[in-house]
Amino acid sequence: MAFLFRRGGAAKPGRGAARGPARGAGGGAARPPPAPWAGGGPPRPENLYVYDAAEVLSDETESSVVNACKALNESCGAEIAVMTMSQMPGSSENADARKAYAAQVVETWNLGGDTGNGLLLVLSIDDSDYWIAPTEKFQENFTMSVLRSLMSDYLETDFANKDYDAAVTKFVT
Repeated sequence: MAFLFRRGGAAKPGRGAARGPARGAGGGAARPPPAPWAGGGPPRPENLYVYDAAEVLSDETESSVVNACKALNESCGAEIAVMTMSQMPGSSENADARKAYAAQVVETWNLGGDTGNGLLLVLSIDDSDYWIAPTEKFQENFTMSVLRSLMSDYLETDFANKDYDAAVTKFVT
């Protein structure tokens, strides 16, 4: 499985504790952060497509992303899922451990179903980093070069500005 990291090409902003808008009162129950390596990561979310452990996405964004991902899956069998975390397990300098964790999540969630046509977008908020983990099947339609361009065009600016709702919405939809 190939991975594309933010720090691989874009300038990395200073680390800060600022986060996107907090969930409203109707935002659902808080989810504990996933335990590293526990059973391959967190269980697949009930909505199948958005696991917002960092609680940086609004309910509206989650709903929009879930609907877009369902439509994509129904139209061509591809699955995109989004996972936010305050901080990924392992140090930010240990890319191999983080790749292994993301690969475990893709496997645990059976992302892409029987065809294996899936992509996981990971936002690690406290690390000021994000990356994607596309399956080999997904890369048959979207090369790493195309995915890198999509990250730059639709994710980077809003992520750098800590507008996680806009970043995820633009990338997924």
